[in-house]
Amino acid sequence: MKPEIKRSCHSKKLNYRHLFLALAFLTTCSTLILWFEEISNHLSNIDLRQLPQNEMSDTLFTNFEHLQLIRTDIRTITKSETGGNREGQSDRHKHEIQISSQKNQQSKEDDHFSEGKYISLVKNPQQYTLSNTLKNIDKCMSKSNLMSPALLEIARENAKWFMEQYGRVISSQYLDGYVNYCWNTNYEVTLNGDYFEGHIGEYHFKNKPPLWFEQRMKASIKKDFKGKFSSSTVCLPNIYLLGFAKCGTTFFQCFLSKILNGDKKAQAIKEPYFWTPFDYKIHQPNSSNIGGHYVPMFLKGFKENVSTQERRELASIDATPITVLRWPRFTSEEPELTNYCLLPSALPELFPQSKYLVIMREPVSMMYSAFWWSLYHPPKTDKLSQYVKSNLTKGREIFHQQSVYMITQFLKCINSHQTVRTAENCTLLDIEGNFSACISNRKHLLPECVQNITIKEGQHIEAVIFKGIYYVYVQKWLQTVPRERIFFTAMERLTEHTHSVAKELSNFFGKVSQDEVERIKQKCRKKFNKNPINYTSSSLTIKESTKTILQKFFQPFNRMLSELLEDEQFLWRQKW
Repeated sequence: MKPEIKRSCHSKKLNYRHLFLALAFLTTCSTLILWFEEISNHLSNIDLRQLPQNEMSDTLFTNFEHLQLIRTDIRTITKSETGGNREGQSDRHKHEIQISSQKNQQSKEDDHFSEGKYISLVKNPQQYTLSNTLKNIDKCMSKSNLMSPALLEIARENAKWFMEQYGRVISSQYLDGYVNYCWNTNYEVTLNGDYFEGHIGEYHFKNKPPLWFEQRMKASIKKDFKGKFSSSTVCLPNIYLLGFAKCGTTFFQCFLSKILNGDKKAQAIKEPYFWTPFDYKIHQPNSSNIGGHYVPMFLKGFKENVSTQERRELASIDATPITVLRWPRFTSEEPELTNYCLLPSALPELFPQSKYLVIMREPVSMMYSAFWWSLYHPPKTDKLSQYVKSNLTKGREIFHQQSVYMITQFLKCINSHQTVRTAENCTLLDIEGNFSACISNRKHLLPECVQNITIKEGQHIEAVIFKGIYYVYVQKWLQTVPRERIFFTAMERLTEHTHSVAKELSNFFGKVSQDEVERIKQKCRKKFNKNPINYTSSSLTIKESTKTILQKFFQPFNRMLSELLEDEQFLWRQKW
């Protein structure tokens, strides 16, 4: 009898001890939950975007993410231990859900375009990393043979200024789940007479729209937003169609936009000329002109009657086909090539998820098309253009003269440059065919000599050889932008093998549909910028002698381009 009683008492002691340990464990877990909640709620109230970009803010951001994971793990453990049936926790959890739902609903009513504030922020470790930008500047300038100490010093100072100006406005953290580069900030723009006035964050602006967009932007603000627009989310493009002009960029922009966005009205803007000016006028970066010039161009997507998820997937496209060719000039005193490497060095740092596209065309065809197109877009003072328009049959001869003149300018530069240590000249008349080898040996001179090519003073007619030397500009961008972030194609291939290009775009963006490529192709053909002059008629076609000279001139550059991109389509062997 006694032994049984002892066993019973011993069993009760064990049960009491287990109960005590279980209660202690639950009490500890409850205390940890409350403690973690208090700390995480405190951190949630901190605006991480306003923290200085240093190691401490990076650590805080990382620790905050770890804290959320730990809190979740503790909740899971506690729920499994208690069976998830603690009435007090259940009531509190329901109360938290109710409050959260009320806040979300109120926020949506206050600001229809603020869905982004509930998307987790993604830390961008390279954002505004000035050291990376300056390293890119040094590398690009060195490869481009632009390493004079004075020029490099100004280039570096301009890069610092550029990043400082735009770094004030463009957030260092972007919203996850958006195709575009979006961040949270208070933004408001009002059409006030001829000006867009408002603020982006704490930076106020009052900008007059550029002439080529003034009427379009005013009409959009008036019609879509009744003269005023405000949002707590700002988005800029992550896709840039860099060039080249007269190579089918209008068709490519339409095709790309519909492939990515379907029939929804995409935020694809042709030729906003924000990062590069239309001409070579002074173009100083300013932290406020993003809000009054650039952002309003891409507001159209906010009026689309689509779901929040679809809006996040609506891709904006900046289609400025001279971006690959040109660069901003900050002052009239600085040398022309000072900012030669600025955009390919800085834009990938500002927008770390950005992708770029370049379309090219057989250069002789591009040149001849640009020549006839320019006749209908000259200054009123350009007498030569007026003469050719009145005597179209003279156009072929004028084009020939301009082409020979510019080739002569280029060869003079590349043969007489101070760095040339040989008496041998590069010449198209070389009967042994050594022109290509000569150009290859002096390709370090190309950036400078290409910029020396000009048309005769007082003549606007555009027989621009320098635009057809694609290699110079492509290799500049590839010096600082990874190859996988730039998509290259030829106009001829896009129009003749559209489905193949669409498949390549699918691999590039990872989201393109192949279902309606032919329908999109036919629809976008209507948007081709047709030349006002039918220069393919027998009386206006390019002279055979002109074609022969230009083909021989472009041959080494096409070969270097093909080798650089490892793609024979850029040899254009089948064109003629």
